[in-house]
Amino acid sequence: VYDASRARDRLGFVCKTSFAAVLAALAAEEGAA
Repeated sequence: VYDASRARDRLGFVCKTSFAAVLAALAAEEGAA
């Protein structure tokens, strides 16, 4: 389960570009899994 607040805590900041990159990374991991 993806938790946006947890990702924000890890990054230490919130940015649309960074968030998009995180989503892209998650999508890549799901595709590879």
